[in-house]
Amino acid sequence: MRLRISRHLFPVVLLSLIILFPTAALRAATITTLFNSNNGGSPGGAVYFDLTVGPNNLSITGLDTNTGAIGVFPGFEIYTGIGTAFGNETNIGFWGLATTGTLTGVGSNGMSSVTLAPFPVFSANTSYGIALVMPAGADHDYTNTGQNGALASYSNLDLTLTFGTATNVPFTGGVFNPRTWNGTINYDVQAVPLPAAVWLFLTALGGLGLFGRRRRRAAA
Repeated sequence: MRLRISRHLFPVVLLSLIILFPTAALRAATITTLFNSNNGGSPGGAVYFDLTVGPNNLSITGLDTNTGAIGVFPGFEIYTGIGTAFGNETNIGFWGLATTGTLTGVGSNGMSSVTLAPFPVFSANTSYGIALVMPAGADHDYTNTGQNGALASYSNLDLTLTFGTATNVPFTGGVFNPRTWNGTINYDVQAVPLPAAVWLFLTALGGLGLFGRRRRRAAA
């Protein structure tokens, strides 16, 4: 069976794709470090780590974190910078506020949820420094891991997390190292953007049409 697509039908095919797939496909996923703290910071303190994005853009849609606090605490903050957090913990010029959220604390080694608005977006094949700043009244429960200077790493096909350091006051004071943030990152992965998918599809159809015309000419 030979596939024949008239050039007059290309607009119809394109419109159909746009109707069927109005936005780029999103895939929800998570990555978890651990919930087994053996240390903790001061209320309102910060933890720092690196996030390296894989081949697709992604957005963080929420967090679960480890805190000794119990209750609801607005004012959770996520700061980012292009590059690495390490060596930039106290460089305030490196950091920009990406989003804020509300922490619902359930106590040490429990999964305390953080709702975020808006969802911060991270570009494919890019490394970011991440700073998670607790609201006043809530602390980070984290884990001292490895020898001094050792870096813990967690990864999947979408991203890599490299840990980590902490300060009792965000972006100032003594830097504690190594410290591994305890938590889960919930995120959406953006698949191939729709325009690229459409053009790939149309290019394939065009190639099939050209191939068919060449075969007809060769047979003539």
